[in-house]
Amino acid sequence: MAQPTTPATDISPGLIRLLAVSAGLIVANLYYAQTLVGPISAATSLSTEAAGLIVTLTQVGYALGLLFIVPLGDLLENRRLRLRYHLTGLARLQRLSAQLAASARYNRYATSARRRRQIGGDEPMVEYKPTTLTGQ
Repeated sequence: MAQPTTPATDISPGLIRLLAVSAGLIVANLYYAQTLVGPISAATSLSTEAAGLIVTLTQVGYALGLLFIVPLGDLLENRRLRLRYHLTGLARLQRLSAQLAASARYNRYATSARRRRQIGGDEPMVEYKPTTLTGQ
C-alpha cells in the first residue's frame, strides 16, 4: 500500500499577484522601445530601420531565451542551474567592470590631452553639448 503524500502548500494570493505583475512587467519591457524608435534613431543618429532593429533583436533574444533556457529547468537540477546562472552573471559583471574602468581611463587621458592642447594654444576646446531624447 502506498503511503499518502503530503499535500502541497497553497500559494498565497499576494504571491500570485506579485508573480503576475512581475511577469507582466518583464514582457512589457520588450515593447517599451517600440514607441521610442523615433527618439532613439534621432538621439543615436541611426536610421529608423536600424533603430527598429533594436526592438526586433530584443524580441528575438527573448524568444530564444524561452526556447533554449527555460527547458533547462526541466533537465537540470534547479540549484545547479541557478549556480551556473549566477556564476555566469558574475563573470559578465567582472568583464563589464573591466571595460568601464578601461573606458574611464581612456576618457581621462583623452580629456587631459585635449586640455593640454587648449592650454598650449591654437585649437579651441570643443564644448560638449548633451542632447535630450526630444531633440531640444
